[in-house]
This record gives sequence, structure tokens and C-alpha cells, in this order.
Amino acid sequence: MADDLTPRDEAATAAEAAPATETVPATATPVEETPVPTEAAETPNKTYKNQGIVDFIFLVDVTGSMGPCINALRENINKFIDMMVDSTGNGSSVTDWRGRVVGYRDYEYDKDTSYGWLVDNPFTRDVTVLRQQLAALTPKGGGPGAEGIPESLLDAMMTVAAAGAIDLQAGESDENTVKWRPRGRCARVVIVFTDATYHPTMSIPGYEGAGVKDLYNVFLQEGIKPYFFVPGDPSFIPLGRFNGANISQCGGGQDGLLSITKDEASFQKLLAMLARGVTETATKMEREIL
Repeated sequence: MADDLTPRDEAATAAEAAPATETVPATATPVEETPVPTEAAETPNKTYKNQGIVDFIFLVDVTGSMGPCINALRENINKFIDMMVDSTGNGSSVTDWRGRVVGYRDYEYDKDTSYGWLVDNPFTRDVTVLRQQLAALTPKGGGPGAEGIPESLLDAMMTVAAAGAIDLQAGESDENTVKWRPRGRCARVVIVFTDATYHPTMSIPGYEGAGVKDLYNVFLQEGIKPYFFVPGDPSFIPLGRFNGANISQCGGGQDGLLSITKDEASFQKLLAMLARGVTETATKMEREIL
């Protein structure tokens, strides 16, 4: 897998600050971010405004061993939302959010099954609906053999990143849609939970053979910030170099993530860290002056 993640969009530069290192549960080890090499480019005029507006996606591995993680998310999603919108903490709170749950498996192995490789849902502002989306995730499938084998994470990340934006001028609604709100009007966040590694190239139609660098460029162009809660496998290091990425590697293999999700106190600390990060992303969103 290529680590040479050079953006094609010269208007976006590495001058955009990486997030500050955050405290994570003892079982989750944050990976130090490595600056992404880029050519010098003129930085567009920007202004910063405490918007407090965010679209976020929980992108969850739904193969067999992920049941405890899914259950923990469902049981604690209300607390996550409460922490994200809490105005009593440091900084400005989130004032307008939409969330969406997407589950993924292995494209080649699961695409022709009755349950499919991708479990898709629209954005919602209703915590009860988010819980229902999580509850509907059924851990099954994945490639043959033991758990922890590669899954189609890159395909799933590309699918949600390339979903497009709502056309406000055309009168499109932001209800019951998989499209993002327009860039510049809200922050965009994708939150990944998996206990497996991933295939180094994609298989979905239109992106066959694409890899991490191609995905990096799309995330950069679409202004999407990724959070990763993943195994301690070196294959995830290039994903941690995405612009603004925050990655926590939770031990080796599936046991690391499992140990956090089964420990309620540890999982709540993880969600508190995540809520603070999403809030900071939403309230310090930058807007370009065109």
C-alpha cells in the first residue's frame, strides 16, 4: 500500500492544522500524525466562525465479531449526542447536527448475499432513529475464515464520501437523504469502528483498483474529517495521515476494540473524547471567502 499521499488539489494545503492530540482510554493508543507532503500553493482567504453545524456518519464494520461494539454504540448513542451538544463544557456546543449509520462487510464475498455488503441509511436529526439504525445492524458475513481478515473499508469510505451534496438552489431537502449538506455550511465527519484490516484496493463499480491515495484525495476535496477506532495494525497508519484525521489503535486484532466496547467506563470515555472532537470540528469550521 502506498504511503505517498500527495493531494491532487493544489488549492488545499498542509497548512490546515492537524487536531491536537486528545486523551484516549488507556487501551486505545493514538498514532502520531505524519504531515502529508504537498507542493506549495496559495492559501485561499478564509474566515473562521463558530458554526456548530455538523453532519456525521458512524461507519461500522458489521461482520460477526462486531456485535458487542454495535450494542455499546446503541446503548450509549444518547450520551454521545448529549455530550456533543452540551453548552456547559469548553467551547461552543453543536447547535445543528445530522447523523447516519452505515454498516459494511466484504464487497466481493457479501455483495450477492441476501443481506448485502453495505447497510445504508439516510441522515437523521432524531436520536431514536439513530438507535434504530444501529439496532438494525446484524453482525454476519465477511470473507471466509477467521474474524479479523480484510474487509472492504476503503470501498465503504469512498461510498459515503462520494455521496454528493444537497442542492439547496434546486430545493432539495436535507431530510431522508444520504447526501451531505453543502461544504462550507457544515462540518463533515466520518467515524470508523472496525476490528479487522482492509483490502488495499477497492472493488466497487467506478473505483476498481483505487487505493488509499485516491480515497485521501476525495476526503480532502470533500472536506471530510475521519476518526478511526481500529486494530493496532500498521496498514492503518496511512489512513491516519488523512487531512485532520484522528486515529486510535485499540490493541491487536479484534480483542482491542472488544475490550473497550465491553467495558462501559472505557467506552464512555472513548465517546466523550469523540464528542469533544466532533464538537471542535463543527464549531471551528473554516469558510472560504470566494
